[in-house]
Amino acid sequence: MSEDNGAVVAASTEVAEENAGAKEAIYEKVSEFVKAKTGKRIGKSGGQELFNIVVAEIFAATAREGSFRFNGGFGSMHIKTYQPGTRRLPSGQSTTFGEREKARYEEGVVVRALIKNHGNLDEALKVRGSREAISKAPKPVAQPPVPKAPVQEGSDVDLV
Repeated sequence: MSEDNGAVVAASTEVAEENAGAKEAIYEKVSEFVKAKTGKRIGKSGGQELFNIVVAEIFAATAREGSFRFNGGFGSMHIKTYQPGTRRLPSGQSTTFGEREKARYEEGVVVRALIKNHGNLDEALKVRGSREAISKAPKPVAQPPVPKAPVQEGSDVDLV
């Protein structure tokens, strides 16, 4: 194995460990939430099981319905159909492929804010408007139409 490949493997292992830590934190949060709501402990493994169920159901619903909108400004997933075509590979060889479908994610306002602030969820959640704030916002008052003076034939009309 060359030194470059070793660096790539080490970097990908580091990212995998980092992601594992993030998932572990999610499992713990789910576990704590269930305990707060029910008074019963499900542990980290129970949190992982609930998390896995939610992820699986999100992707199944996306595939079944063609789209899935996440709550609270977190975006949506859509099934996109790509047309058949031909591509030239870097090696110069051409490859042909048929029509295919892929799941694609579209970010929402909260995710845009999370990316901008490097993952500060509390700050990112402030960018979305609450339904309560929107419903309490003052409605614009409709103004009655202003009657226009009739234009007489033969008169000059300034359209500027």
